[in-house]
Amino acid sequence: MNWEAIGAVGEVAGAVGVIATLGYLALQIRRSNSATSSETIHQFLGDWRDFCREWMKDPELVDLHIRGTEDFQSLSREESHRYFLFMLQFVFQAQIADEMNEQGTLSKYDRDVWVNFVVSSFNSPGGREVWRQCSHIFTPRIAGILTEGLENMDPGKSWMARMEYLEPRDKVSAT
Repeated sequence: MNWEAIGAVGEVAGAVGVIATLGYLALQIRRSNSATSSETIHQFLGDWRDFCREWMKDPELVDLHIRGTEDFQSLSREESHRYFLFMLQFVFQAQIADEMNEQGTLSKYDRDVWVNFVVSSFNSPGGREVWRQCSHIFTPRIAGILTEGLENMDPGKSWMARMEYLEPRDKVSAT
């Protein structure tokens, strides 16, 4: 075997080593992206869980949400602000879900679930009034997505209206 043949074998071995290294790096990057995506989703859901826990602990907030959903105009000035800020949380969650989907860290299905939940949350007399007053403060993308969702949904068909136990007691006993 001459030196040229030995050199050619060395080049082939080097190329195989480079390819193996690139394959290994690609695998590690995929694993890292998967772990990051999973961690991001857990944080997203954890933030929402914490928000709901605080909401559950506060009977006044639950009552405010019920009254604001039914008739936003009936709320006092302070209550209107609290209800408005409460509803903002829904929009921010939808916006985060949409951004995560755009970045590839949340599936389109999961993003659509969140967006539909938020649209449904605003699909009440009070929710629609709040959206009418505040939709302009959000990014054009999320405002457009939520506005289109509300336009395509039958008015008054919020997720709460679909659950008998969340209906006002006088409506439940009448059925």
